[in-house]
Amino acid sequence: MTHSHASVSPMRLTERIERRLAFWRHLPPRLVRLTFPLLVRILGEDAFCLLPKVVTHDHWDCDNDAETVLILLWRRRKFAPLPQSVVTELNRITIDPHLPLEQLIPAVKQDARFQKAMVAYRDFIVQEPGKVDLGKYVDLIAKHNVAVMQTDEELRLFARQRFARRTGEVGLVWRGAVPYHTAEGLSDQDVVRILADEAAKAPFPVVLELCALRHEAKVPTMTDRAARMADLAIAFPDSVGYTDLAADEANFDDDEVWRWYFIDAVRAWAVRLSMGKPVIIDMHHAETGPTTEHAQDKLARVERLMRTLANNMAELAVNPDAPVGLVAGVDQLFVPFVVNEQTIGPLDDQERARFIEAEELIRRNIRRRSFHYDLGGDGRPQPVFMQLHMSHGIQDAVSNRPRSMCPCSNVYIGASRNVDEHPIGRLWAMGKRITLGCDGMDPLDIKHASQDYSRLWFSKHRFRLGHFKRIAWEAYRSFNGTFEQRRRVRKALLEFYGEE
Repeated sequence: MTHSHASVSPMRLTERIERRLAFWRHLPPRLVRLTFPLLVRILGEDAFCLLPKVVTHDHWDCDNDAETVLILLWRRRKFAPLPQSVVTELNRITIDPHLPLEQLIPAVKQDARFQKAMVAYRDFIVQEPGKVDLGKYVDLIAKHNVAVMQTDEELRLFARQRFARRTGEVGLVWRGAVPYHTAEGLSDQDVVRILADEAAKAPFPVVLELCALRHEAKVPTMTDRAARMADLAIAFPDSVGYTDLAADEANFDDDEVWRWYFIDAVRAWAVRLSMGKPVIIDMHHAETGPTTEHAQDKLARVERLMRTLANNMAELAVNPDAPVGLVAGVDQLFVPFVVNEQTIGPLDDQERARFIEAEELIRRNIRRRSFHYDLGGDGRPQPVFMQLHMSHGIQDAVSNRPRSMCPCSNVYIGASRNVDEHPIGRLWAMGKRITLGCDGMDPLDIKHASQDYSRLWFSKHRFRLGHFKRIAWEAYRSFNGTFEQRRRVRKALLEFYGEE
């Protein structure tokens, strides 16, 4: 298979982009806006790196520099997932693998044998547009990227590489499945703490999103993972802004999976709201298949429960004996839906215990800090998110929920034939709330977060700065960082685009 830049890594592209854009970055924002069509002619796709953007959909497991992944696979001698042609070249490298990473990585990248291995490796991992099997893609990520993101050192390395890219980000929502990084001794808390620590040092605001994967609901040893994710969202309120239901929508999307995710997502949402630090409930939805009336009914049920809980908390602030409503609400959330001839919904005894504990925590939080939110929606520094968000959502033309779209990624997995035919144009014309994110990097042959912007500019949709301005401000509205992080994002957007 042939790829236009199959031998160039995102990290090296970033270095090249930096050299090309060094002069243009210092131009006044107004001049960049006025001359942007000309800059596109001069700089091509790189020009879109000048646009400030809030990237709302990026996975820490999927956007890694493939050169670094391969070096760490070689260093660890994890050759099982690699083709023999790659292994043969790697075995010829004579550099000491025990060197510190800051010395090892640049040394190996310059090695001729590694460079030859890298050509074969990228040809092996880069997927062909429209023919990506999502299950095989996830398996590739697990056996390659995730396999070398198992230590403090490795997690910090990939985080620093990601945050070093300067492709216009003024804010980033960075997501991943925490338990997959605990195979070699790290705990869930360790993983979030490490990523949060590096995110705090990033040159732009970064908020973490924690994913539960649909298939985990069906694996007996993994059924606690939605609850673990919720516990982490509660434990790290200043770093985690989102929860997500991700992975194989085509094969794992029944009522049982939804219940597994949403009851604990609502638990985390309610406790976080009582702490004064809201969280957003997100989900991959309507990416590979159209939404249904049944799905819309389930989502509406969740949103109604969220509103009820928020109103109950406001009442608790003035009446300590008022009900919280979390246990009763979750009990009824999916009744009378039926799976395998059994009604699902009511909590069992083991589940009920953690929800009773959550209600007690909510009461304590409100006694301690009261409840100061204006649930009408105006005049508060931090929004209350009582509407669910959707990752992708490209085949939902019904709801008005915010959605983070990834056109290039959608083309690669075959959810859309090409960007010209991508549903984003129709959904935009309908007034849907749209943001953008790159979703993945090397395995999908996506260079950086500006690629979607470039493709939309040159597509029949003809997105222009007015579109990108609206996308940026929509992303700001759903950017669930701290007050200071939101202030920084707003300042960057105001300086370039002006008021909403």
